[in-house]
Amino acid sequence: MVRKQIILAIREIHATLRSINLLTCLLDSLLVFLLSIILLLLISLPWSWALIPFGAYFLFHFKNLQRQVNLTLVEEKTPTLQEELRTSADNLDKDNEIVNALHEEVLAKMRNIRVSDFIDFRKVSRRLLVITLLSFLILLFAAFNVSFLDVNDLVNNFQDQNRRSPYEDESYPEEENRAGAGGSIFGEESIAELGSEELQLQFNPVATELDLSQVDKPKDVEFNRNPFTGELAASTDRSFETDSQFVQENKEVVQLYFQGIATT
Repeated sequence: MVRKQIILAIREIHATLRSINLLTCLLDSLLVFLLSIILLLLISLPWSWALIPFGAYFLFHFKNLQRQVNLTLVEEKTPTLQEELRTSADNLDKDNEIVNALHEEVLAKMRNIRVSDFIDFRKVSRRLLVITLLSFLILLFAAFNVSFLDVNDLVNNFQDQNRRSPYEDESYPEEENRAGAGGSIFGEESIAELGSEELQLQFNPVATELDLSQVDKPKDVEFNRNPFTGELAASTDRSFETDSQFVQENKEVVQLYFQGIATT
């Protein structure tokens, strides 16, 4: 009877220590998760990627804390059980008066074990405070769309540069402009950017004379593809005919004009 009680008591101690480690690991992993979200917001990446470091850190941290779960830690927090708790746990397979007396004594002293002795409330309070501040900071960044770098644009630009032909590079201007190279001597086409706001246009059929319901199909027009067989003639206009009197009058006017300029 005493042996079963001591076994259940030791199992309860281990379960309590695992629960405390789970809480500690969860708080630490939550800090990593929030810091990862802030970093992803600053580089314009989806917040869901923060689940990767959160899960990896949680598993690694919890595994390390579980290795520290032992009865020695309980004896350090409860000096009255010094060496007795471990001795009782090592002799669970034995059943005699001396071992049973030890189990009864350990069960009586286990009442002095306090769960609060295994929880550092100062560290928990600091972690909760930091978690609150980080959560508030994430809300601010998301509300004002704070971003220092767009990784998606960098990746797209890098891919565009890799797909670009070497003849499109600025280091080969003669290859770009030579005949048959496919380039243009007028440079690259571009669109003038007149502002940062997106312009949205909407066609209002009510405010126009156009009736979109009455749209005719294009008519087929037959063109005369026969070559022209007639004769073409050209004649000069009268304004190009030379008149000696007209030329003489213009000559005198020009001379008077230049003489007036020279005297002024």
